[in-house]
Amino acid sequence: MQLVRSNSRCVLCSLRDRRRVWSEAPDGASPRIAIFGEAPGRDEDREGKPFIGGSGDVLNWALASASIRRVNCFVGNVISCRPPNNEITSTEGADAIPLCRGGFFQDLDYLASTKCRTILALGATAMRAFDIEGSITKNRGSVYTYKYKTTTFTVIPTFHPSFIMRKHWRLEGGGTGDNGAAYVSDFRKAASIADEGWEALTEDFNVSPTVDQVEAFIDDMVRNKRLAALDTETTGLSENARVVVLGIASSASRAISVPFLDKMGISYFTSTNMSRINASLQRLFSECPLLFQNSFFDIPMLRRMGFTFNLDNVEDTLLIHHTLSPESEHNLGFIVSVYGKTPYWKGEFLNRTTSILAMDQLAMRTYNLRDCVVLHQVYKAMMKDIDELELREFYEAEVRPLLAPVMEMRDVGMLIDMKAMSSFRAKLQRVKEQQLAKLYDLGGIPREFNFDSDAEVRYFLFGEVPSKFRRLTEFAQSNERYAEFVRKADEARKQAVELSDFLDQMPPKLAEKTRKKIHHLYNDAAKRDEQAKRILQGKKYVELNALQIVHDYVKPIYLLKGYAPAQTDGGTSAIDAEGLLSYTIALNNRLRDVKNFVKPDADEIAAIEKLLTWLAEFSFYSAVDKLLSTYTQYKPDADGRIRPEWKMWGTATGRISSSRPNAQNLPKRKDEDNELDHLRAEVRDFFIARPGWKFISCDYVNLEVYILAYETQDPELLAVVEKGLNIHDLNTKALFDIDETNPHWKLHRAAAKIFQFGRLQYGGSDRGVYRKVMIKNPSMHLTLREFAAASARWMSLHPKYVEWHDALEAEVTATRRTKTAFGRLRIFMGNEEGIVREALSTRIQSPGASLVNRAMRKIYDERNKLGLKARFVCQVHDQLIMEAPDDEAERVRDLMVSCMEAPFDFRGVKRTVKVDPSIGINFGEL
Repeated sequence: MQLVRSNSRCVLCSLRDRRRVWSEAPDGASPRIAIFGEAPGRDEDREGKPFIGGSGDVLNWALASASIRRVNCFVGNVISCRPPNNEITSTEGADAIPLCRGGFFQDLDYLASTKCRTILALGATAMRAFDIEGSITKNRGSVYTYKYKTTTFTVIPTFHPSFIMRKHWRLEGGGTGDNGAAYVSDFRKAASIADEGWEALTEDFNVSPTVDQVEAFIDDMVRNKRLAALDTETTGLSENARVVVLGIASSASRAISVPFLDKMGISYFTSTNMSRINASLQRLFSECPLLFQNSFFDIPMLRRMGFTFNLDNVEDTLLIHHTLSPESEHNLGFIVSVYGKTPYWKGEFLNRTTSILAMDQLAMRTYNLRDCVVLHQVYKAMMKDIDELELREFYEAEVRPLLAPVMEMRDVGMLIDMKAMSSFRAKLQRVKEQQLAKLYDLGGIPREFNFDSDAEVRYFLFGEVPSKFRRLTEFAQSNERYAEFVRKADEARKQAVELSDFLDQMPPKLAEKTRKKIHHLYNDAAKRDEQAKRILQGKKYVELNALQIVHDYVKPIYLLKGYAPAQTDGGTSAIDAEGLLSYTIALNNRLRDVKNFVKPDADEIAAIEKLLTWLAEFSFYSAVDKLLSTYTQYKPDADGRIRPEWKMWGTATGRISSSRPNAQNLPKRKDEDNELDHLRAEVRDFFIARPGWKFISCDYVNLEVYILAYETQDPELLAVVEKGLNIHDLNTKALFDIDETNPHWKLHRAAAKIFQFGRLQYGGSDRGVYRKVMIKNPSMHLTLREFAAASARWMSLHPKYVEWHDALEAEVTATRRTKTAFGRLRIFMGNEEGIVREALSTRIQSPGASLVNRAMRKIYDERNKLGLKARFVCQVHDQLIMEAPDDEAERVRDLMVSCMEAPFDFRGVKRTVKVDPSIGINFGEL
């Protein structure tokens, strides 16, 4: 049924000649939910129906995912006609909104008459039609009320389907549908409210408590063992920051502030009362279950104040949410938009322009308590999802227990040998300068060329003229001004010399006057000389002079005719590893063709070979430059240690991550005998154990190969792990049909290693893995067709792998989910190719992560039972590193080996994975 809007002021609207697209409602029944968009699009304008075409498909998908039938919904828009180019923000679109308001109200009259009270507002325009201000990305998922005449509607803003298609739907690579889960959750929330109603929670907050009130509040919580939701506000994020207030919530609406500091940093409580407060808080922390959002921030802050915690008594909504939806945002505002009842509240505090101590303290504490009560709101709902998705066992066995050892790793940190790092930096700088000299000389490039300028590198490689060359008109103008100053200086000196020649012939008075003029002329010449000198020495002139030299003397070694370089998003030629790989492949293909000519062109062959050599040297230079910027800038704390921010929520596969710095990126020792790998390995040498202590490392050997064998039950892969065979040797023979006697064995073996990880374990395509092979080995003469044939040969020899892969593909395309052998769940919302690749990666990487994570906690517990002093300092992929006193080192090594090699259940079968243990005084010895 269509609802004609007769109250719109169409005669005044610039869209009046457009087709009206009226709202639709169920025939003879009340709508369950009302859906408002902003305006009809092209397809809607053509068909005269709201939400069809692409945006209609996304809307229908969201409705179906939330078990809502579209035929039971009201579907319409804020305005009834399509604005130019679908731009609601155009002049015509903006003018139409108030003119169509009367018709919009007619739709609300209809909804009120049918007792439909739940509205989904799709996009910012629809949201604002219900007087909701702010950003759609922040407000989506929140629940608001809109009073219309005598009817109160419940309104849930969410994204417009076109925005989901345009910005939040990964059509390539990933298959996770960024924010797709949140979008669907908004529809599910609307369905729940339509069926069960909605009641906003009241806020029972005490933001100005007495010491007695704080003690009474905590006594009640301790006596009843209530879950305490906690949140701190601090003066900053550094280790020197102070806690301003601690919020404590006992329920989804009741909470109390514990202010430590008042306005401008004055203590809120007296020292006597503060002692009472601290004693009560320690009781709370010791005896009640605790709930945080990002305990990795709050607990260290409170520990610095002297409080202690049993980390096994802590729940964390961030970690729970990551267990449920690893690809989503994990900030509290987002989590509450999916699971909570409090409308978005964080904008005013986060966008403040004053320090936390200068703002209104009562407003700040109210904000803090909302951060606390919403934890209760979301916790129960998230744990319900945990149970419904059968994730409770996984969460209790892996996620919660990992908190304590990861927190320990953050606390302990890693000692840096600053002298060794400085020496390494100087060495890298020398290598970089030597490499630069090679590039300049090999390419015939003047020293004014800037290798840090992508535009200049493109000019050298492809003849792509940099836009900054337009500045050379300024250089010409500067040269003209310089020449003018020089000319005037020369003229002044010449005139002075000419006058000097006649001084002896002049009467005394005229001679004196002439001498003054001569003096003035020399001064003027000197002034002009100084002005000319300033031009030449000016920073701008020096830059432009270098640019002119680049323009005049930099020429490509060789230009490949007909080659179209890969493009960046900005429309320039790509010179990253992928872009240069494409060029290298094209150059090698041309070189092969030219050599096969009846009369090969020796000059062209020489030019191509020279450019290929230059590209290889440039790749080495770029790698050295990255080593310099990544691994020689560590800034340790006062005790000489760096403390990376280890995170349990950094990856979708469950591996922990780190930042500032990323310790997971520390290079490993490799068996490749090349200069770059030797340089990378040196990074590990300046991570040192403190005197009298040693590092103990246990690294799972080929962990993901074990997992792949156990998953696929492929006989040859099982033989590899059971007999200790070398998977890369076997793959090299299977892929390329060669053995160790082949002179190219080493190159092909390197390609086989990339095939193992990229193709078999991480689900890459032949084309994608081939590109990785060529980036690693640009000198390898291998075509994509040859690589694809090698891949097909391997598959023909491994039918069990193919069977497993095909079964996984069928499962994930049918259900859009997969669960690992250890119980981690991944739900996918992207395109089929992407989700198959993600699922394959998940089934291999996630069990590996689980094995490392669980072993870490097992070692932690056994260490505590034995009373050892050893502490975790680092995790690098499948390698766990502890630091222990010298007299504990061997005992700790044996403990780690026994825990990590302990049998585990893998899909009903007991399995083991071997580890490689080592002891050393620095990471380089591990």
